[in-house]
Amino acid sequence: MPSPHDVAEEGEGIVIKERDRADDLSKETKDVEIVKPDAPSGLVGIFTGKTVVLTWGEVEGQGVESYRVYRIENDGYEKLGETVVPAFIDEQIKMKAKYRYKIISVGKTDSDFSNEIEIVTEEKQ
Repeated sequence: MPSPHDVAEEGEGIVIKERDRADDLSKETKDVEIVKPDAPSGLVGIFTGKTVVLTWGEVEGQGVESYRVYRIENDGYEKLGETVVPAFIDEQIKMKAKYRYKIISVGKTDSDFSNEIEIVTEEKQ
């Protein structure tokens, strides 16, 4: 017997078939398409002398609820945090270091990664 929710991947989005919750579960189905949001674009960063400030273009009209910020750590990307605005401040930095960042849009599904940027933290003269 099929479950009340059948999920099948289709192209870029995911289609969820949801059974009508009327009296009989087998009566009717409807397709609800969940589309993967665009990756954030225009990621830029600046070293302020004490922090790294990141900004990017807002992803509009695609159900994006937040953005997840990642920084390269050792062998892979580590999640630094999540924000509802297209900006983030990384306060966990060291001097004379190189940091690489990427962002994803978060909605019903996650987007692909944004472009990657590299920031070098050098003491200001």
